[in-house]
Amino acid sequence: LAPVGCDSQRQPVTDSSLPVVVSSIFPVGDLVSSLVDAQVRVEVVLPPGVSPATFDLTPRQLQTMERASLFVMVGGGLDEWIADLPAVTGGRVPVLRITEGLDLLASEEPRDPAHAEHGHDHGSGNPHIWLDPILVRDHVVPALATALGMAIPERAGEVEQRSKALADSLTNLDLERTWSRGES
Repeated sequence: LAPVGCDSQRQPVTDSSLPVVVSSIFPVGDLVSSLVDAQVRVEVVLPPGVSPATFDLTPRQLQTMERASLFVMVGGGLDEWIADLPAVTGGRVPVLRITEGLDLLASEEPRDPAHAEHGHDHGSGNPHIWLDPILVRDHVVPALATALGMAIPERAGEVEQRSKALADSLTNLDLERTWSRGES
């Protein structure tokens, strides 16, 4: 997602006094990063290119989760391997599942044993919703903006401004995609 990836050039923030938002996977962390400024630290649990089947949490990640303001995951069966992570906080950290409330499209991936090594079960549909700019604009961005505003109220104004800018970028991306396909 081009507009989302543009903001990922931010330098990592390591100030331990900043609010922390933890995401399960990179695409979700990248979306969160596009909605917050440098006064919020975004941590991704599963590094890009690493299989959840062979991944182990580090003590540092557990400590980070204990001080997180929000945990964001995809849901829809994609990242259930990490759904219990907020339990380390005694349930104090709010959890946002960005697929919650969505009717996921049928997955085009075959359901065979070879798919199991991909590391997740798609449940009732395809949870890779970050690939659809309109779904991200109409469902994911508002859900993230609301959750971030509640979790870090002092950053709510900035999040709202950034969510509007991201929505505009996603609309333009969809128009470009539609135009390039010759659709009207």
